[in-house]
This record gives sequence, C-alpha cells and structure tokens, in this order.
Amino acid sequence: MFPRYHRKLADLLCQAMDWHKSRADCFSACALTAVEGQTVKLSSLAARLPGSALLASKYRRAQDFFCEFTPDYNALAQFLMGMLKEVLGDKPLILAIDRTNWEARQNDVNLLVMSVCLGDAAQPILWSDLRRKGNSDTRQRRRLMRRFLAAFGRKRIDAVVADREFVGEDWFAWLLEEKVPFAMRLRENFKTRPESGTCVKDAKEHFNGLRPGECLDLGVCEVCGVFMGVCGLRLKDGELLILGYGGMDSAKARDVFMKRWNIETGFQKLKTHGFDMESSRLRGGGKMERLMAVLAVGFAWCYAIGFWSVKEIRPIRFIKKLMRPAVCVFRRGLELLCGLLHGACPWLRRVSRKAFDVLRAACPAPT
Repeated sequence: MFPRYHRKLADLLCQAMDWHKSRADCFSACALTAVEGQTVKLSSLAARLPGSALLASKYRRAQDFFCEFTPDYNALAQFLMGMLKEVLGDKPLILAIDRTNWEARQNDVNLLVMSVCLGDAAQPILWSDLRRKGNSDTRQRRRLMRRFLAAFGRKRIDAVVADREFVGEDWFAWLLEEKVPFAMRLRENFKTRPESGTCVKDAKEHFNGLRPGECLDLGVCEVCGVFMGVCGLRLKDGELLILGYGGMDSAKARDVFMKRWNIETGFQKLKTHGFDMESSRLRGGGKMERLMAVLAVGFAWCYAIGFWSVKEIRPIRFIKKLMRPAVCVFRRGLELLCGLLHGACPWLRRVSRKAFDVLRAACPAPT
C-alpha cells in the first residue's frame, strides 16, 4: 500500500510546489514515514524510499536531501494553509510564536516557530533555525512576521500571542506601528506606569489585591518605553497572568492568550506524542528547518483528516471521569492515516479519497 500512496503524494507535491521529482520522492517518503512509522530517523526513511537500490545508496540519498534541498518555505506555508482550508475557513487567525529547543547527542536545536492555533493544537506555518542557544531577537521575530504578512496579509491576523520571553521596546513598538493586534505576557517586574498617573511600579504591584478568578484592566500604560494596554488575571491556582495588548480590548486579550497553550500541545505532537522529532540526529546547515517542513505537512494532513472524521464519520468520545476527550483531533487523524498506509483502516475508501482531496485542495488550479 505504501508505494502507491507515495507516488500520489509525490505527484501532488510536484504539481503544488514545482519540485523536481527526486526531491518530491524524498519529501514524500519522509512525510509518510513520519505518519506510518512515527519516527524521523534516516535509517527508517531510507528503508521506505521506493526503488530497488541498495539500502546504503538510499541512506546516502536521504542524507543528500537534507543537506542540499532548500524549499520555498513561503510557498510551503501557502500549501499548508490550503490543506487546512476546511478547518480554518476564511476567519482571521490566532498566531502563536514560541521556540522549541532541545539537546541530544551534541545536537543543539533551537527553532523559532510561528503556528496557527487550531483548537487543541497549533499548526506550524513559518519557522527559522536560530542556529545558536538562547532567545530570539527583535530582528528575527520581525522577519518571521513580515513573511506571514507578505504571504497572507494583515487582515488574516486576529491576534499574535506569545509568552514572557517575546518582549522588548523595539518589538512592541514595531507591532503597534504595523497595526498587528497582539496579546503578550509581561514579566511581573516590568516597570509600569498608567497613562493617567505618575507612579511607576513593578507590574505585579498593580494586581496584588486580585483573588483567584478576578481580573483588572489598567488601560493604557507605559511599559518598556511603549504605551499599550495592560491587564492582569489571577488564575485559579493563584498564579498571576499579566498581559500587554494592542489592537483589541482587555477581554479579548485574555481570551486569545488562553489559546497560546495550543503551540505547546502542537510541539508535543511533533515530538513524543507523534513524530518523535527529537530522535533526529540531523545537525546544522538548516537541516532541522527542512525536517520541520516535512513534519508540518504530516501534521496538517493528520489534523485535516481528524477534523473531517469527527464531522463525517464518528465524534470523539468524551471521558466524563477524566473530563477530557478520549483522543485529540490530531491523534484521530494520525491513526486513520496510519491505518490507510497499512491497508487496515475501517473506512479505507472514504479515508483514502479524503486524504488526497485534502492535498489536491492545496494545489493551485491548473491553467
């Protein structure tokens, strides 16, 4: 079953991205291996490459793919959004920005990722390998945002959310200047001055009286040398959440920021709960960016199929005792696609038809 689906996926990638057939073959084998084998090890990928060449030759071919292939990541972002057309519709998007980093076998990985919040996970859309340890700087964040604005436009953004490491005067000033709505978590020790006052305090001091579940909006304040809205919320566990926001009111800022956790669950799907990205031994030279491209396609495919199956085949059972669904949308799609590739899916024809309809929908119309 695997070779037949491999040929279909490779042909669609050639059509959508205008890639050479050999590149599309390797990319398809990587994506299908991640879905079917839930691994990104080159040895597993090489074993699944089509053809009768020796395994050592296939392994070398896979190495060359990650060393030399440089896709158009902006075009790939368009392709990913096309795959999720039914999930996202035309509504504005909540974009979450975060880093994913780990160390394994002297392999220091540090990726800056922009993802689209989907509900219970987040789809990676654009990413950049920082190629060093530590946080990103304003220049790298702006470059990522400009890529999204160039590809999809400002109207496609409902809000940009990020945690406490994504702060700074230049970053906030740029977002306000570009009229990009945002809700960012602020550090508790940031000096904050309400626009109508002269008293400068640590941000947390403005919210000392809040009880769990209570919130307070300070209105426009000066933070990091920039004027923007500031509000605080005491979470049920007693933790204080302080947000800086622009282009929206405080109620919406609190609401959209709560969806930031989607990017953390999305990273889990790429790693231990899905494709085992951390097991890769690829190092340097943008190789992890290429691997993320492969996994982003696999992620979008799984989520689109899972979303469709919940509506058209069978809803996900809710476990009352645990107060959560039995599986997430991504896991449902991953199980269906894995069953499809093994020829063991209970709705084989329907899933097969839909799986490639999702990919065809992302391809540009023939001219």
